[in-house]
Amino acid sequence: MLSKKQDATLRLHDIWVATWLNGKKLTFKDEENRPRLELQISERKIYGKGTCNTFFGTIENISETQLEISDKMGSTMMACPEMAIETAFFEALPKVKTYKITAKGLQLFDAENNEIIRFKKVD
Repeated sequence: MLSKKQDATLRLHDIWVATWLNGKKLTFKDEENRPRLELQISERKIYGKGTCNTFFGTIENISETQLEISDKMGSTMMACPEMAIETAFFEALPKVKTYKITAKGLQLFDAENNEIIRFKKVD
């Protein structure tokens, strides 16, 4: 029997820009430098950009509350003015274990339920 219940994970399938990382609000003079994440749920893939380098990877596990990103990601390797933010962003992604979508955006949490990244949806 087919279920008519919508897959809750499909709400993640979008493009998100980071607004908060490791307890700090992210501000940029040039919004093009803001880290972004694109989740392709049906393919279990992630794509995006740090402050200047693009990256790609895979989703290891996904459910209504769980989101685990592989630590084996690829990226370009250009030198950027805001490398510390980019490095912290790239290091945070594989630490994600759970997520929550609210009216304000997407929150990603580590194994201890600490919020590590906050995003808003890009339209």
